[in-house]
Amino acid sequence: MGLTGDDPVPDAEEATLLKYYRFLTENLSFPFEAEYSEETADGFITHRVQVLQLLDPNEFDDDDFYGLLCQAREGRYKLYIPFAEVEVKKKDPNYRLVSDYSYWFWNWR
Repeated sequence: MGLTGDDPVPDAEEATLLKYYRFLTENLSFPFEAEYSEETADGFITHRVQVLQLLDPNEFDDDDFYGLLCQAREGRYKLYIPFAEVEVKKKDPNYRLVSDYSYWFWNWR
């Protein structure tokens, strides 16, 4: 995002989400395997998905609440989930990018 070690971390808002979207789309390798958890009446369910792409934040109004959204596939079903809820294994080449985004979004929104 063009920050140096002396720059303060920017808040997660429309302009910074758009910058992060551009950075991630240029640096992530799609598709990739991931998991996300969904809360149900009976507890949490973990889904194993394949993340296909990030969705353009200019096309969604709720990006301040959910952050960036991604399109994923679980079996033959396509899903649209908040990218900050996606988790990848440490051995995945996308691990650092995904985990850094999630940390930033949940702590600076």
